[in-house]
Amino acid sequence: MNSEKLHYNTLSEFSENVYHGFISSIHLKEEVAIRNNQLWLAEYNKMRFLLTPNMVEELPIVVTASEAVKYRGKIYRMIEAYKTVKVTPEKRMSFRELIDWFDFKLADELTINNLGRKQVIKYSEKEKERNKIHFLLFKIFMLGAEIGRVNFRVSTSPGFGKDSMSAILGFLMNDVASTSPRSVAAIEYRLFNKLLVLNELSALESSQRDVIWKMLEMVGDYKNTYEKSTRATSGTFDKYDISNLSLVIFYNRPEDYAMAKKEDKFFDNIFGAAIQDRFIPFRFEGTIDKRQFKRTPPKGTYEKYKDEYLAVLKTIYWYRENYLNEVESFYEFIDNYTDEKQFVFGRHPLSFYKLAVFVALYAKDKDELKFLLDNMYEAYQKYYGMTEEKQKMIEEIDATLL
Repeated sequence: MNSEKLHYNTLSEFSENVYHGFISSIHLKEEVAIRNNQLWLAEYNKMRFLLTPNMVEELPIVVTASEAVKYRGKIYRMIEAYKTVKVTPEKRMSFRELIDWFDFKLADELTINNLGRKQVIKYSEKEKERNKIHFLLFKIFMLGAEIGRVNFRVSTSPGFGKDSMSAILGFLMNDVASTSPRSVAAIEYRLFNKLLVLNELSALESSQRDVIWKMLEMVGDYKNTYEKSTRATSGTFDKYDISNLSLVIFYNRPEDYAMAKKEDKFFDNIFGAAIQDRFIPFRFEGTIDKRQFKRTPPKGTYEKYKDEYLAVLKTIYWYRENYLNEVESFYEFIDNYTDEKQFVFGRHPLSFYKLAVFVALYAKDKDELKFLLDNMYEAYQKYYGMTEEKQKMIEEIDATLL
């Protein structure tokens, strides 16, 4: 494992140099109506740029000419000329090599705070193996979200490393947004990104829950257009194109909220069946070893890994266009596997299938695919506290209804 290449400082340097001068979806801040013109505000390099809807559709762009405009005591830059920037897709590595490139080191123990007391729990060898498989599935899911279009939820212990993949993909791809929102407005302008991560919706203001409920329903239905439920200001846009958006939701385990006496903040206690149905959940175990990043790489380290970063970037773009053609031989297997399983909500089989396609991309053969899908399904069951006994009861009840 090479901690330098996955260190945020190294990746940040790469992003700053490779994307220097680029205005991307991550720079969009809000919709604005200025002198009866519908525009988007983007903040880059401490300047406020105004973009037309057409410019937003063509992001990323490089501004070649702009004019300073004063409006209500603030200075904006109206873009007059720009160039579009496109990455040439190129398969520099296989999907398996792409996943394995993110070679994090996992911890041998779990540290928790129990009512202010620090407690260290050693993982058994069996648990270490489980943690390794769970983190592998997590990496596959996150790359799947960046390449295709998938929506899901992940519940883990603190320290699992939920933010790690989205942060690294953000540095590499420049089209990933992660937020712990307090309002729906904090989410809406981020919908132009390829991947949006909502990290802990427990901070959401109660007055905003009905609005975000509707937003999650629309995105969770894999609709191509998001229609705003309210207008922040008159003259702003009513619809956003979300046809390529993946939305992922992170939060801790129910026992973590119980330990903090905040059971009401757990996702399933905030959002009802309609939302739970649209975002399939998984419970993953394990913790990332943070000691691997304790040393800060010296400035300029990114140059050592620039070719690797570009290879990852170009390969992701290639898979966006070609991944469906790579798994044709596994479709029937995935279909049959999904059909044989029991799911809590009606939309979960489709979401499971969408993620299973990316697991198939990684697997060497059908034996390994079945092994990984078994672990994936078990992580789904464990989310609901599903034991073998409960599963048999469901199957027996289903049999009486046939």
